[in-house]
Amino acid sequence: MTLTLYDGLPDVGTEYSNGGSTKSVTSKGANSSIEKRIMLKGKELGSFSKIYNWLRKDGGKGGFRFKYYLNHRKGESIYEFGVSSAKWCWENKIANCVDFAWIFYTMCKGAGIKIHIVNGKATFPDGVFGHMWTTYKGKVKDCSSSSAKHYKKVSIVTGK
Repeated sequence: MTLTLYDGLPDVGTEYSNGGSTKSVTSKGANSSIEKRIMLKGKELGSFSKIYNWLRKDGGKGGFRFKYYLNHRKGESIYEFGVSSAKWCWENKIANCVDFAWIFYTMCKGAGIKIHIVNGKATFPDGVFGHMWTTYKGKVKDCSSSSAKHYKKVSIVTGK
């Protein structure tokens, strides 16, 4: 008998043996391999609070840090999942508010949890700035900031 131990989920589209039965690893609705990886991590974590606590920049178990830059890391439209940006952010564990919002949204999507990405302005200790965050059951859930206050919605990016 051969035993293979995995420290995480195998690559999407692969098959592996577990206790004599074959398993497939898939993620429904993903359009790229990075989106599949992110969705599968969300599915593995399984609940909103576990995903939020894994990703958030202020002590999350995923080790992500916040870095300021405009829009997506790789210049893609902020109004859709940025494949190149997501890949760079996921591999480097660095993101801004836009990339945090899209990664969080995608992880929740993988777990079957519906959240919304919101674009607007928020008040920070050093001023009011454009910002993106997520909402869950009508409440602000911001993985990228612990200092933002007074969120003012301009538009809902997902789940219109």
